[in-house]
Amino acid sequence: MAMEVFDPDATAAAMLERGAAVIHPIADHPYGRAGRLVDPYGHQWMLLRPADG
Repeated sequence: MAMEVFDPDATAAAMLERGAAVIHPIADHPYGRAGRLVDPYGHQWMLLRPADG
């Protein structure tokens, strides 16, 4: 499941500062801008800004 955020890049940067690790970097996809990170507790987060349209 994805968590919709206004700015996935900024959210990912804040998570990285707090100890998260990148699984899939934030990038553009047909469905929007998204990436997957894992927090220090092992929870995976898919950050997504849906594509316009």
